[in-house]
Amino acid sequence: MKKLNVESDISKLKYLVIIFGLSIFFIAPYLSLSLQGISCMILVGLGAYFGHLKGGIVAAFLLSQGLVFGALFKYQSYLRERLKEQSLELTMEKDKLNKILYTTMDGFLILNTEGEIIEANKSYQEMIGYSREELLEMTIDDIDITKNKEEVKDHMERIMTDEQDRFETKCSCKNGEVIDVEVSTTYIDDLEEPIFVSFDRDITERKKTEQTLKESEAKFRSYIDNAPYGVFVINSRGEYIEVNEAACELSGYSKEELLNMSIEDVTVDRQKAKRHLVQLLEVGELSLEIMLLKKDGSKFHANINAVKASENRLLGFVEDITARKEAEEKVKEERDKLQKYFDITEVIVVNLDRTGKVELLNRKGCEILGVKEEEVLGHDWTENFVKEEDSAETKQIINSLLEGEIINDKNRIITKSGEERKILWHNAVLKDEQSQMNKILSTGIDITEVESLKEKVAYNKLKMEFFANISHEFRTPLNLIFSAQQMLEMYQKKLEPEQSSKMGKYTTIIKQNGRRLLRLANNLIDITKMDSGSFELELENCNIVSLVRKVACSVAEHIEYKELEFEFDSEIEEKIIACDPFNIERVILNLLSNAVKFTDIGDKVSVNIYTEEGKVLISVKDTGIGISQEKQELIFKRFGQADKSFTRSNEGTGIGLSIVKSIVELHNGQISVESEEGVGSEFIIELSDRKLAEGSSFQTNDRYNSQEIIDRIDVEFADIYDL
Repeated sequence: MKKLNVESDISKLKYLVIIFGLSIFFIAPYLSLSLQGISCMILVGLGAYFGHLKGGIVAAFLLSQGLVFGALFKYQSYLRERLKEQSLELTMEKDKLNKILYTTMDGFLILNTEGEIIEANKSYQEMIGYSREELLEMTIDDIDITKNKEEVKDHMERIMTDEQDRFETKCSCKNGEVIDVEVSTTYIDDLEEPIFVSFDRDITERKKTEQTLKESEAKFRSYIDNAPYGVFVINSRGEYIEVNEAACELSGYSKEELLNMSIEDVTVDRQKAKRHLVQLLEVGELSLEIMLLKKDGSKFHANINAVKASENRLLGFVEDITARKEAEEKVKEERDKLQKYFDITEVIVVNLDRTGKVELLNRKGCEILGVKEEEVLGHDWTENFVKEEDSAETKQIINSLLEGEIINDKNRIITKSGEERKILWHNAVLKDEQSQMNKILSTGIDITEVESLKEKVAYNKLKMEFFANISHEFRTPLNLIFSAQQMLEMYQKKLEPEQSSKMGKYTTIIKQNGRRLLRLANNLIDITKMDSGSFELELENCNIVSLVRKVACSVAEHIEYKELEFEFDSEIEEKIIACDPFNIERVILNLLSNAVKFTDIGDKVSVNIYTEEGKVLISVKDTGIGISQEKQELIFKRFGQADKSFTRSNEGTGIGLSIVKSIVELHNGQISVESEEGVGSEFIIELSDRKLAEGSSFQTNDRYNSQEIIDRIDVEFADIYDL
């Protein structure tokens, strides 16, 4: 409100005109008297004011930024000139006002006290979709859909009382769309007709964004509240600001209790907690294992991962890893036991990582080298202990082993005293939990003296003893490994599903590799017996058809695992012949195992029995990768394989078919192969159609339903599973 004083003898203000926007309203003047004369109180709105007074004119103009310019004119001639100037100024001010109102991005609306629209700018027209002419025929309740007429009237009356209001509402557009609108309204009552002036802004997108954010926050909160691990937020002093239900369950405290505590209160070592908090604030992230306290005073191992969310907010995740730590401790105990077993064996046991560095050397190895184990751990085996002339070949062997080849070799090692010893090595590759070959386990026997022997018989005898010893040495720790594995499986059943699944991977790796080593030990024992002539058959009259059928059907599950088609067929229902059922079963299992290993998904494996000229023929056929012509004679030789590259995905020692051939020949039979590379292979066993004399035992094969055959199948088929 501005005051214009005029010192004059003019006695009366006749009338006052206000130009507001595009409309003209006449109102009564505001007057006040002073000792010097008449004082005119002019209420300034938007526009200009003229006062026609006796003997002259008083005029007031609203300039920019609320300034008022006033003048008193006593002479009519001068008044005419000034009126022209004032008219021009008024026109300019009016244009300026219209430009502001019509170019603002917000909608501008003027209503009368009945809610009728009397003005709307272009932004409002575009926002709501109606033209100015259409809007001037409408009332506000035609657009505002959140209130009926009575509610609109009540709202306008409240605005009249408060003079202004700011609120959000929903408006219906001409095209039927409903939009969210933020409204800022002012009530002006010092005009001839009071009006409502409002600025309207479309906030539909903002409301959608806010709703999306709310939903996202609700979803995030749901994830946090239902997370299987503890989630917490602390400030820079370590005081809890927020915790989820899982965190409360882990600690034993209620949410209300934790929110009045700090991270130090639940940590066994409070000083360590302080140091970790400082580290988190400085670095911005932290991952550690730590001992925490529960409300009842008990302790548990926890894994904490935390990040700095802001200057005074730290977000953390906590998981109880007590079961895992206990399992790791049990594994460590078992590993220590294995170390003891390795130490009592009379062969060298050395474990290398994939770079050739020593991870383990048993007592016998230390004894031969003349060192202590701690002196060799972490050192390169080839560079430090292998004779220089043999080092290149040894490195190549290590690389080949890591690529999947099974190589047994000899090399010369240099002891601490400089003495040269010749070692015969048997090598195996160990896999990690991702089935990656990353370690080499080698057993070696010192054959320095053997090499010096002149007679081949003495050498062969020592070799037989070596294989016998190493086979039996493997059996003792293997039995303990299987016992430990069974204990771990029992413990695994008590764990939570996630921990049980992880533990299951380790027990499966132990079981499968244990079976592989057991098969290797069995094969080595049989080779030893065969070479020494002590391998004997236990012949009996047996229904060969029933025997082969039961063996074939018993492996159907393993064949289905590889998604292969399997077929068994026999041209005869029964055939009694003299054979060793256990070893015939072993022959069939070995051939089926090879067929499964060297076929792919969708291939076919079939077993067929038929007779021909006094012979019983058993065919094991597959549609796998086949064997080239030049390699077919190698496969029945000891340690011979059709292709070394097969060992990358199908590990083997190369002695299986050698044993198969020996067993068949001990039955006075023959085994042959017909194969085409890329088409498949067929192994045909020919057995003599003969029986034992009257009164000899007759085998019904009932015992082949027992657990024993299942165990033998699991050992023979250990190679077909990916670990």
